[in-house]
Amino acid sequence: MQLLSPSQCSDWLALRRIQESPYGSRPAMDTWDAQFRIGRNPHAAHAAMVAAVCGQPLRKDVLIQITDWSSFETEPLPDSLNLLQDAYDGAGLKTFWSGGVVFTPNDELTLEECCQFIQAEGMSAYLYAPSPQVTLYFWEGDILDVWTSSEISFGSINSSLLLAGARLIHAV
Repeated sequence: MQLLSPSQCSDWLALRRIQESPYGSRPAMDTWDAQFRIGRNPHAAHAAMVAAVCGQPLRKDVLIQITDWSSFETEPLPDSLNLLQDAYDGAGLKTFWSGGVVFTPNDELTLEECCQFIQAEGMSAYLYAPSPQVTLYFWEGDILDVWTSSEISFGSINSSLLLAGARLIHAV
């Protein structure tokens, strides 16, 4: 895992030609997108999501960029987010910090743990995966937005999430 500053996150995304923070903006390319309610079994939904986005085993680096810490209340942080302890200025993690963590293929289980933690805490975060481009946005605990440039990836993510108990709210 590698900790990135907000500007390093932007550079990471630009290098891979991934649109930064697509929620509420017009997609930069043709995309398939959908919104899901993750449902009563977030572990299964996240396991399916990680498998659909990253493959089994994880084959590429993935960036998670946290955009809202306001609902964070529990301690301790999972190992996947301990790197962020070094990034804040002593005011506490509730201070908004939009840096990110890059997960490598060796970090697959830690990536899943991080996604589960973000969902359980009701935090907001983007997960960006290149090749094919897939962006997920976790928001307010149980909603997951999906954007992808690949119809095949969209079908796989959609199927995996529905099988794990997620409910499709909207699809384009």
